[in-house]
Amino acid sequence: MHESTVPGESTSSQVAEAAMEELPVAACVIGGNGLRLLLANAAFRALAPEGMLVGVSVDGAEPAPGRRFGKICREVLESGITQSLIDVPSRLLRDTSEAPEEAFHTWVFQRLELPGDVEQAVICIAWEATEHGQTDNRLRESEERYRQLLEVSPVGVAVHAGGTLVFTNPAGATLLGASTPEDLIGTPITRIIHPANLAAAAARIGRMMAGETGLYPVEDRYVRLDGQEIDVEVMAVSLAYEGKPAVQVIVQDITERKRAEEELRLSRDRLAQLSLRLVEAQESERRAIGRELHDQFGQMLTAMKITLDIAAQLPPDAAARKIAQAQELAGDLLSRVSRLSMELRPAMLDDLGLVPALVWLINRFQQQAGIDVTFKHSGVEGRRFAPVIETTAFRIVQEALTNIARHAQAMHAGIRVSSPDGWLEIEIDDNGVGFDPKEALANRRGLTGMRERALLVNGTFAIESSPGQGTHKLIRLPISEENA
Repeated sequence: MHESTVPGESTSSQVAEAAMEELPVAACVIGGNGLRLLLANAAFRALAPEGMLVGVSVDGAEPAPGRRFGKICREVLESGITQSLIDVPSRLLRDTSEAPEEAFHTWVFQRLELPGDVEQAVICIAWEATEHGQTDNRLRESEERYRQLLEVSPVGVAVHAGGTLVFTNPAGATLLGASTPEDLIGTPITRIIHPANLAAAAARIGRMMAGETGLYPVEDRYVRLDGQEIDVEVMAVSLAYEGKPAVQVIVQDITERKRAEEELRLSRDRLAQLSLRLVEAQESERRAIGRELHDQFGQMLTAMKITLDIAAQLPPDAAARKIAQAQELAGDLLSRVSRLSMELRPAMLDDLGLVPALVWLINRFQQQAGIDVTFKHSGVEGRRFAPVIETTAFRIVQEALTNIARHAQAMHAGIRVSSPDGWLEIEIDDNGVGFDPKEALANRRGLTGMRERALLVNGTFAIESSPGQGTHKLIRLPISEENA
């Protein structure tokens, strides 16, 4: 059994002991020779090691946590400075399984200033800090969850301090081309950030470490360990890492997004240029039609009217000759109207389909240009495609033949039409003088128009040529068949 007093103590000690028993916390007084336990209330006796009896020196107390009291009490007596022990697990002090694992106590040691020559002592007070201990447990659990989150996060997370990487998660290692996160530890950030962006990055980091906010997120360019350059989006925050100023960054690879954005921008530019060219082409076509109507059709109609007016005033024999002249003018006029109509929109393309329309176009081209053209086709005979596909194919071939007549100085051309793997494929060759494709695409509207016609229907346009070697064009248009 524990004893609560030492034989021979005065009534005042009994009063002090009674007062301590009423305290809602564990309390004891340690002092005298050998730092003996002078007073202890029931709450302390329930908490203290088995060997810590009133009158016993705490220096020899077991288990070891009891002896710790002696060291602290001696320091407090010598210095007069109050000391404390925060979140001491109760089971360690008691050295028993009776105390729950989650029980924690906070201890405070303070020197008692007693009057006269009475030996100095230390009062020890302890209260349960279970909630604080639980908070600490929850904090550890939260840290573990955060660590696991970093491990499985698909976004790169890294920390750099003093200009070198001190931490990275697996996703960050993969992003930078490392096999494991450990391979990146110690890597200078100057090795990771693209040389062209180093000055701007250093300035941002400096301002952030100085306390400026609102610097992030930003787009940057990194260099992987294998030398590949990637576009990244970086979000960063300053923090303390192992007691040192550091920067934590969250990095996402946006290379594909940037490439898609650039392709979209180029596509919009091409569409804008095409729209402008279409407007210009429409105006040019209208001017050409207007000139032909005025210069040829107008003149022929005027001549026909004059001829008929004269015939009305002549004797029958002479009038018959004038009427015959007017009929000849009318026949010529009908031929010109038919030709103009075919140039604007060949009726057989709508009525008969692509192949017959191309046959008519090629025959007419050979007659006008004197250039021999070989036309081959397979898998497209009797088939109808979406009107936009048929029109695009016809206009591309028409423009290609026009370019051959104007620029190629060719003696022979070949056209092949087929439909492999769901595409309408058109190949156009000539044995002309050839040219530089890049320069020609930049300066010749005919070639640019063919390419953009193909792109507008989600097709492709490729051209191969070199000076003196002729030209090969390959056009592929997606097929959308319709019943004839």
